[in-house]
Amino acid sequence: SYKVRMRMLQQALNENATSVDVKETQMRVGANRVLVSLVAPNVREHPQVLAGALRALNDNHIEVLQMADAQHSLSFLVHEEDAQMAVTTLHRQFFG
Repeated sequence: SYKVRMRMLQQALNENATSVDVKETQMRVGANRVLVSLVAPNVREHPQVLAGALRALNDNHIEVLQMADAQHSLSFLVHEEDAQMAVTTLHRQFFG
């Protein structure tokens, strides 16, 4: 639910010393968007994974248009032209 996700995001941000620039934005629905996902067992129970992913994407100037979480995955909607960089960034963040 929405409240649970917001609580998870807040917990993730509180557990990390770095700040993430969160701003309101107006979003257009359209083509040229790609969903990039991280899949891991029980990832929802580890808010530091979400925080690390968002920080890495932000540090590489990749705009996350929307995000979703499930028990075993985190998904990020990004512009199509940023898709390869998003995959590379997340891979580097979690696999070195």
